[in-house]
Amino acid sequence: MTQFNEETAQKSFDYLQSSEEEYAQLSAAHSVAEDRLKALEARLYLQAEGAQEKRKMEARGSKEYSEMLDEIEDITAQFRAIQAKRNRAQHLISATQTILSSRSKGMI
Repeated sequence: MTQFNEETAQKSFDYLQSSEEEYAQLSAAHSVAEDRLKALEARLYLQAEGAQEKRKMEARGSKEYSEMLDEIEDITAQFRAIQAKRNRAQHLISATQTILSSRSKGMI
């Protein structure tokens, strides 16, 4: 069970502070991932020959496209994990502040 005290709030704050750069990098990578995939698909489509559907299938079936999908999946998983951890830290800080305030007022 989580202890709601100043130490918990400080650890949560320290985590938020120490993860800022990683979060920013993952957030940026996540936000441009779809555009990068579309740009790659367009480039591969233009390099392919044949009818429209054949070119689209070749682009999406390429090793390069598959590798980009894997990279995007990895970035998304990492981004969602750090986002969840940061949200939890923010909630712990908020809950701790509320509980400590209530205790100081004799409400609990």
